[in-house]
Amino acid sequence: MCAEGYFLRGVLGRGGGLSEGRGVVMGGDSSCEPCPKGATCAPNSTTASLVLLPGYWRLSTRSDALYACAPEGDVSYSACAGGVAVS
Repeated sequence: MCAEGYFLRGVLGRGGGLSEGRGVVMGGDSSCEPCPKGATCAPNSTTASLVLLPGYWRLSTRSDALYACAPEGDVSYSACAGGVAVS
């Protein structure tokens, strides 16, 4: 599994194998990715368990693509609280 500050991209399949990613090893190795900007990664984090910081959003827990919210006061179109794209 990955160390703090890193996450394993992908999810474990039914048989325990990775459906995406390059294996399960300690952080710093090429199979554990650095935590993306806008998230925190506890030890053993995965794409699904990324904890987003305030001011960031993503399309789903299956995505590690994080987006910054619109600047404060500009809520004309934002997926963050208060924006018109929130459903």
